[in-house]
Amino acid sequence: MFFNANSLEDEYQEAKKRITKAFDNPSKIPNLSTVKRNISDFKKFNPPAEKVIDLELIYVTNLAEFLESFDGPDSYYKSLLSVTNTLALNCMQANLSLTGPQTEQLKVVLDLLLEYGWEPEYYVFDVLDLPYEQLWY
Repeated sequence: MFFNANSLEDEYQEAKKRITKAFDNPSKIPNLSTVKRNISDFKKFNPPAEKVIDLELIYVTNLAEFLESFDGPDSYYKSLLSVTNTLALNCMQANLSLTGPQTEQLKVVLDLLLEYGWEPEYYVFDVLDLPYEQLWY
């Protein structure tokens, strides 16, 4: 699903818009495969890691908000966990730190996962500079 935009920035903005739009209609259940495809298609342009991480963060933040409003099936929590783990791994591999607002967004996602018994990989805690023992709060 390439967007046929004129620049990498246009492609990024279009992917952002599509991810956000998928979660905009509360009466419609988002197709997570289609939504995640926006990220994988954007990666084909070899963008900077920051842009991919930002799209992943937009995805997990929107999905977490959706799950707080409507309890979804396990597959939605699995997707939330998987993309959260991938986002943290991408941060580590690119040697990038999240900004303050990004960290706060990811903490909300982490709290939701933990609340429902889904345990992220240890490196998610490392990226957030949190002790892994938070699992046992």
